[in-house]
Amino acid sequence: MPKTAHPPSRAGKKPVTAYVEKTAHKQLRSLGLDLEKSSQEMIVEALNDYFARHGLDRLA
Repeated sequence: MPKTAHPPSRAGKKPVTAYVEKTAHKQLRSLGLDLEKSSQEMIVEALNDYFARHGLDRLA
């Protein structure tokens, strides 16, 4: 089977999956609407903040 083509913006990136409570998912979506940011943008920002808090480079 041929591989599915991915957008260039995903080149060199790996998916990360997390299971959260339904209410947390709803809250994330709502916050995204308020901030005009996608879940992707907010999760990348949160990961980078977490890395920095632990003295690591912001690589996400």
